[in-house]
Amino acid sequence: MFFRVIRIYFFLSLVALLGLLIVVIIFPFTTQKGRQKLTKIWSRSVLVVLGVKVEIYGAVPSGSHPMLLVSNHVSWVDIQAIHSAIFIRFVAKTDVRRWPLIGYLSARVGTVFINRNSKRAVIEANALLGDLYQQGESVYLFPEGTTSSGKTVLPFSQSLFQSAIDHDILIQPIALKYVDENGDLHQGISFEGDISLLGSIHRIARSDNATLRLYFLAPIISKDKSRKQVSLEAHDLITNALQSQP
Repeated sequence: MFFRVIRIYFFLSLVALLGLLIVVIIFPFTTQKGRQKLTKIWSRSVLVVLGVKVEIYGAVPSGSHPMLLVSNHVSWVDIQAIHSAIFIRFVAKTDVRRWPLIGYLSARVGTVFINRNSKRAVIEANALLGDLYQQGESVYLFPEGTTSSGKTVLPFSQSLFQSAIDHDILIQPIALKYVDENGDLHQGISFEGDISLLGSIHRIARSDNATLRLYFLAPIISKDKSRKQVSLEAHDLITNALQSQP
């Protein structure tokens, strides 16, 4: 166990340094598609170091049409896992922007940071998301607003669903479930509570390898619905998937 922890810290430091070099030196001189490919490669490297595998169930959006993707939120690892499968803009709390290195890297790959406690900031965020949809981009949102244990789905904040309704955008619900080698809910991945980022990394390093199961569920039509309706529909689909899927 001791050597596993040391190995993960060592290689994670190398991968973090690699990520910094990529966004500072390579990003300014490459195309958008090039940045997307590099982000996928880097994200997969993080998962390899942490010992996290990703299994995908259902149809992954082709990216030909803008969508609002929403899911439950278990860990900071969620973002790397999702980026390993598809490149997409995330919506994150302003707190993440202040995280050492991760905040900087997130900003450089186009993360949208908002202050969820500010009504004006939410209005501005909905307008910004609308602009992204009009440009053909999709956006990924964690409507719980925080991380959970992964056992249940916390209530969804409804405010940012408005952007999808205003622009008649499909909403793609996704259920995230981390399991251990026995198929049981993994106990070491969750970023729930007051644990620090470093503490979370240490707990992951001390735990068994994990598999994240990404369940892409049936898209929700937002047209002529209220944000309460679509948020509850997404919440119910994700909750049912986590309870019924192995």
